[in-house]
Amino acid sequence: EEMEKLRSIAALFAADAAYAKSAELTVKGNVHLLAREYGQARAMFTSALRTWPAMLDARRQLVEVDFQEGAGLAVAGSDMKQARRLLYRAYEDSEDLIEAALEKGPALPFVSPGRFTGDLYALKAAVISAVYAIEGRKLRNKVKLETEFKAALDEAVRLAPDSRLARELLERYSKEGF
Repeated sequence: EEMEKLRSIAALFAADAAYAKSAELTVKGNVHLLAREYGQARAMFTSALRTWPAMLDARRQLVEVDFQEGAGLAVAGSDMKQARRLLYRAYEDSEDLIEAALEKGPALPFVSPGRFTGDLYALKAAVISAVYAIEGRKLRNKVKLETEFKAALDEAVRLAPDSRLARELLERYSKEGF
């Protein structure tokens, strides 16, 4: 099954220049994301999606960029308005992305569909946790968010039990609660 998937991906690379370019841009975006160059990463992932709109991997990474940048701004306390905007966008986009991933799976062959979706659930739980952390007592829908957090974390652990992010969130949640 995995070999067949790799063959079909290789055929897609050979037959579809837009897919190949989108994959290249996604990989370059990942390099910028790892370097915490959020503007450049966002530009690469956006270009990847313009080139081949079905590149769920790039959509996932855009959610990651918003989460990382928003959380970084919140921790630094430098621009809370921008931090909130980025984190809420990551929260909203994560739900749509999970639905798409459950339907289609990742476009790149680097990770299994289950792991990809599990990592998305872990990311959604992390985003919800960050939103809760910055909003604190001002949060009106705490019960709804906590329920979503628990459900996302449960799915993350079920689909990707070796996910570092899921394990860290579960450990923290077990000790500290929501």
